[in-house]
Amino acid sequence: MSYVTSSDGKRIWYTVVGNGQPLVLIGGSSIAHRQWDFMVPILRDHFKVILFDQRGAGLSDRSPIGISVEQWVDDLKLILDEIGVKNAHSWHFEWVIYRLSFRCQIS
Repeated sequence: MSYVTSSDGKRIWYTVVGNGQPLVLIGGSSIAHRQWDFMVPILRDHFKVILFDQRGAGLSDRSPIGISVEQWVDDLKLILDEIGVKNAHSWHFEWVIYRLSFRCQIS
């Protein structure tokens, strides 16, 4: 269990499990990483699974004012930089992003 700190001082929680190509699991806007509990045991045998709680959800800090998509994108970029994931490609290349809801804007 780790945290990155955003440019506005908010702590963003993340964890990485498994080996293989990086797979980022992005949940709905206020849903914590626990929504993926049923999938992680399967995925971690095939992927490096990256889970995080978006700001305002789960173990990440909350903002007193609204949250923009740009902030979510910046938060994810901080995490990917921290763990050394440099490139984003489609499903069959280096790494994969699975998303729910309007989180596709982040990926």
